[in-house]
Amino acid sequence: MMSGVILRELQVVGIAVLSGALITFVYDLLRIFRRMISHGNFWIGVEDFLFWIWTSFWIFSVLYRENDGSLRLYTILSMVFGMIIYNRIISGPFVKITGNLLKKF
Repeated sequence: MMSGVILRELQVVGIAVLSGALITFVYDLLRIFRRMISHGNFWIGVEDFLFWIWTSFWIFSVLYRENDGSLRLYTILSMVFGMIIYNRIISGPFVKITGNLLKKF
């Protein structure tokens, strides 16, 4: 039987992995938006700036809620792992299929 502390840490890892996937998903939505509406470099920069501001607040909120604000390496690595897994498995087909479907409408 696992202790409650270990189960809680596994829960934090799971939340961090899902948070990383969510961050990458939101960026995919931004990529799809850019495919739908042509943007100049200025607006791409503004969108990226706003995305990274949102991302920093999101990561901070996850760390604050789940780790009481402690910056733990395994939490950050779990988020990066979630980003990589989402990017390798879901991102490409999701952006391509969704972008093509939306262009038809």
